[in-house]
Amino acid sequence: MFQLVEDNRRNLERQGKTVPIITEDDIRTHYTQHEISLASVLVEDLRAVRKLQRRLLEQKSPPIAQVLQLSRTSISLLNKLDKIKSIPIAQAVYKYD
Repeated sequence: MFQLVEDNRRNLERQGKTVPIITEDDIRTHYTQHEISLASVLVEDLRAVRKLQRRLLEQKSPPIAQVLQLSRTSISLLNKLDKIKSIPIAQAVYKYD
């Protein structure tokens, strides 16, 4: 991971861009303390689906098949969101020894 970050940093610097220095310790700290909320990911996905659906419905002749597919996707996301209410929301991504 660190090597990938370093390679990207060097490439950006060659393009004349200012890039912050990220150490291996920074990466380790980020991935051990970073937590992802499954609920927030589902909510963001739901917002994106609904936004797409609204935009399609604003068209003069909305593509009904896509609107229906987005409706099914929206319902699926809501069902998943409902199921995770009983489990801890934040989970650590990586653990280093």
